[in-house]
Amino acid sequence: GDVGIGTTDPDRQLEIVKAGTAGGAILRLKSTGETSAGDNIGKIEFFNSDTTDHTPGVMASIKAIAGPSGGEGHLQFLTDMPSEGAEANKVALHLHSNANVGIGTTNPASPVEVALGGSFNTVNLANLNNGSIGFGNNAGSNKQPTIAGKSSDSIGLLLIGGTNNGNTLGDVVFDARENDNSTFADTTNPA
Repeated sequence: GDVGIGTTDPDRQLEIVKAGTAGGAILRLKSTGETSAGDNIGKIEFFNSDTTDHTPGVMASIKAIAGPSGGEGHLQFLTDMPSEGAEANKVALHLHSNANVGIGTTNPASPVEVALGGSFNTVNLANLNNGSIGFGNNAGSNKQPTIAGKSSDSIGLLLIGGTNNGNTLGDVVFDARENDNSTFADTTNPA
């Protein structure tokens, strides 16, 4: 049967009810004892019992991981059962304790880091409303938003840089940098 906490008439297998004015309903997963970096603090598993195509197993999970001090921590979303019956183990999304977000990495070095592998290292950004992607920088009028590419040996290519010269939309500049770690040099005139 269904289990209700704060209600005698639950609509789901588990329903927790508490008035929003009293703090709302809270579900807590509590870990006891001392923890070390990387320890699993709590986990929600999504188990698929279907035997049609694969052996039943955990197809996805959400888990909290202890940080360096054991107190702070990270939240991970895992997918992709590596083999039939095995538990999902691919970290699809990592929310770091410093508020950085990693996709394909568990140690994001910037606010959002996407680390891709394989032969097609492509990130697709799509706006289904008007077919465009906008980006900006509120750091000041002398700061320009950019899309840049960089390899591990410091060879870089600045793909698009919007300059602010008083135009409403700004100009587009294409720049490149060679492996001498020099600054980006203007290779085209502003459009």
